[in-house]
Amino acid sequence: MKLLGKILYVMCYPGLFVVLNGSRRTRLIVLHNNQVVLVRPFLGMGEYLLPGGGIHRRETPQASAVRELREETGICIDESELQHLQDTRVKTRGISIRVVVFTVHLEHMPQTRSKGLEIAEVRLMPLDQARSVMLPAEARLLEL
Repeated sequence: MKLLGKILYVMCYPGLFVVLNGSRRTRLIVLHNNQVVLVRPFLGMGEYLLPGGGIHRRETPQASAVRELREETGICIDESELQHLQDTRVKTRGISIRVVVFTVHLEHMPQTRSKGLEIAEVRLMPLDQARSVMLPAEARLLEL
């Protein structure tokens, strides 16, 4: 399945560029016991990312972050648990996105699940190990 995701990513890249470049999105640094929650999208080159996604029209970044975390990992949180870290830009493979970065600390780690064809895998990983499997631009968000 990883190979299929890579092939489809390469084929769809021009469309992804048009849709994603310049868009405003969210990313969540979800921490539990010095570990971070990562997702590996089905469509991609196999790297892990922080959960998050697009902000819908008339949706606040906080509402988007809560929705995307639930959709991608099955983790349900309240907006009041989010801590806004920074608004920044992330550029990966020529696609530049505006990112609203939040962090949330979980005392209890709920059962996670991946979202069908969008997310191939959800992992809880030690912070030092996470940086080595993430896209460099995404890994820099862990330094905020």
